[in-house]
Amino acid sequence: MKKVFLSYEKTLIFMGNATLVLGVMTAVILAFTTIYAPKEVYMSGQYYNLGKEFNPMGLAYTIATFIGSIATWAIFLCIAHASENIRNIRFNSLPNGTMAKNVSETEDKKFGSNLIFGIGITVFAGVMLYLILS
Repeated sequence: MKKVFLSYEKTLIFMGNATLVLGVMTAVILAFTTIYAPKEVYMSGQYYNLGKEFNPMGLAYTIATFIGSIATWAIFLCIAHASENIRNIRFNSLPNGTMAKNVSETEDKKFGSNLIFGIGITVFAGVMLYLILS
């Protein structure tokens, strides 16, 4: 069964792919510009270039950019595919051809309120973690 994505799901997939491509390109640029930084010394009112030296923070920024872009791409794709699968379940058309059980309106409302509660808890935990660490 061919996956059919709606416009917002296609936008998520596009944003994920763009983030991945731009993140990898940025990581490559960072690798060439920040891992080995020029070593300069200030003497007698002038800067003297002593060559290049290894910069561990440049390596850390490069790795963080690369891993962050891969993680963001994966999250966007996960959300888009989960949305498509939930839509298939909602309209009783699972990918394997079986029929999903009907969901009553009360169960659907309960799911929505549980989802909002879960998002609220996640946001609250993130704010508390930010306040504790800062």
